[in-house]
Parts: sequence; structure tokens; C-alpha cells
Amino acid sequence: MGLRRHFQSHPYTISWWDDSMNVTTLSFLVQPHSGISADMISRSSLRNVSIDGPYGKDLQLHKCETAILVAKGIGIAGILSYVRHMTYRRVLEDNTQQEWIAEWLALLQERDSEKA
Repeated sequence: MGLRRHFQSHPYTISWWDDSMNVTTLSFLVQPHSGISADMISRSSLRNVSIDGPYGKDLQLHKCETAILVAKGIGIAGILSYVRHMTYRRVLEDNTQQEWIAEWLALLQERDSEKA
């Protein structure tokens, strides 16, 4: 990679991380186009990466009793951290709550053409 490409900025979103104190892995969702994002996909690893941020606003979803989060495509990366936080802070009162949506979850799994 040339020096010019070395200093390019790319708005990737951290989608998953390890909760331990010795974090060694961050997972990103990347929608490759041309340039460095395509190079990242074609290489097995990168030697140096600079990360800064966070940017944006804390939505303070912990203050909400109910939250509806909607995303499409790569936009899921923007809400994963909120969903993850919400699952840690709320414990189901009883298992009947899971039964309410079991049928819908099964239908969604059937519609998943890639079985992801």
C-alpha cells in the first residue's frame, strides 16, 4: 500500500468484542468496495491499524423501558452494541416471554435463505 492510502479514513464499525480485561480481538463488519476495504478482505491479516473515536451520540437506551431498533444491511453494525448492552441489563422474568415470540423466530429462520 502506498503512503497516500495508508492515511485514508474509513468509517468501519466495531460489531463485537471480548468482555474480558485482556481484549485482544475486535470484530468489524465491513462492506468492501474498492481500495483499502477490498485489500482488507483479500489479506489474511493487517499489520497496523489506527483506531479513533467513538463518534456520535449516546442514545441512553438504558432509560427506556422499550426500544425498537431497526437496521438494514451493514447498518446492523451500528445497533449491535446497543442490542448487546440491552441483553446484559435485562434478565427475562420468566421463560414464558420467550414463548411469545418462538413462532415468529421459527418463521424468520425458515425465511433465511442462507441459513446464517
